[in-house]
Amino acid sequence: MGNNPIQKCPESMGSFLMMKSIYELCNVPTVPLQDWATRAASAVVELDKGSRACVMLVRGITGQSLASSFRVETAGASICSVGFGDVELECTRMQGRAERVRGFGISLSEKMLADGVVARMSSLSPGWRDTGLGRVWSGIGVGDVFVGVIPIDSGFEQVSLVVMLGTQIGSPVTVDGFAAIAGALSMRATAMLSVMSGGSATEMRWLTSREQDVLDELIKGHSVRQIAEQLGRSHHTVHDHVKSLHKKLHASSRGELVAAALGSARNQRRVQWASPVIVNPSSPLAEMKLGAAMPQQSSSARMDR
Repeated sequence: MGNNPIQKCPESMGSFLMMKSIYELCNVPTVPLQDWATRAASAVVELDKGSRACVMLVRGITGQSLASSFRVETAGASICSVGFGDVELECTRMQGRAERVRGFGISLSEKMLADGVVARMSSLSPGWRDTGLGRVWSGIGVGDVFVGVIPIDSGFEQVSLVVMLGTQIGSPVTVDGFAAIAGALSMRATAMLSVMSGGSATEMRWLTSREQDVLDELIKGHSVRQIAEQLGRSHHTVHDHVKSLHKKLHASSRGELVAAALGSARNQRRVQWASPVIVNPSSPLAEMKLGAAMPQQSSSARMDR
């Protein structure tokens, strides 16, 4: 271990963790599981040792001012557990705070809301810890927090992915690196939500834990009778779960159910790479590229696209 070149070179370590995070993102489900946001946060947190991540799907963003509001559809948190105490308790607290957020508390421009934005929280607001998103991190020992707000084109109106990563002092994570991870996660979110919407649904319906268990067994090729025996449920109960899965995933056959679970649903939208505004205070081109991307009160910040 002492001769590991990756450990001796911060740049190599950063690249290794980036690849690891991307690998984990590939395992984020494309079906609407109740713990989808938590699984997504667990992939994001791989970007840096000792970091914490929080992922939210919000809907109905109104306004660009500090009073802008939305509702949280789902939220999840994860912590890289190296050197920490009660990880589960801290995750529960972060998730609970995230579920109660009702607004950014940070002024975002029209362009940022339309195209998305990735930045350090401190670049968007000097007093970010007192904002709606900032309070998620109350009492959490992090040196810096990155945030990405990316609109999702999924069939549902006004849905955005909010990704936050809290890092330790000296972390190799950069705004551009975090933007790549947030962009990749937005693609998984788009795939998942397009399966949920089926092109016409307006209500978000998440799979129950039991439906998730049944779907896992269907993927293995098991019959309803085999699943009933495996889960200790009646044949009729499992059949009802399968019928519910058909409705929620807009599948007309067993094969379409499995295809949806594996990310190949027939009603899945074509996923495009997100191109958010990337706010990067360290860029020498910042002042020239700022333009109309930043709100008036944040004009001292700098941006690198």
